[in-house]
Amino acid sequence: SQDAKEDFIVVENEEKEQITRVKQIKVPSKEIERIKEKIEQLRIANQELNEENEAISKRIQELDYHNKLKEDYRAKVRKYKDQKYEKVASSIEKVKQTVNQNKELTLKCKEMENL
Repeated sequence: SQDAKEDFIVVENEEKEQITRVKQIKVPSKEIERIKEKIEQLRIANQELNEENEAISKRIQELDYHNKLKEDYRAKVRKYKDQKYEKVASSIEKVKQTVNQNKELTLKCKEMENL
C-alpha cells in the first residue's frame, strides 16, 4: 500500500539475499546536528584516550626495561657476594688447617724437647 511505502524503507545488504524492512523515523535536523556534535566530541575524546594509552604503554615499557636492568644488577651483585663469601670461607678453612698444623708441630717439638 501507499502508506506502507511512506512508513518503511527497504534496505538490501551487499549480497542482496536478505531484504529488511526498517521503519523510517523522522528526526528533526537540530537533533541530528546535536547527535553529530556528540559523535564528534566522543571521537575526539576517544582519540585523546588512545594517545594517553599509548603514552602509558611506552612508560610501562620503560619501567619494565629499568626493572630488568635493576634485576640484572642485583643478580650480578649476588653472584659477586657469593664469590667473595666462597673466597673468604676458603681462606678461613686454610687458616684453620695452618693453625692445626702449627699445633701439631708445636706438640711434636715439645715431645722432642722432653726426650
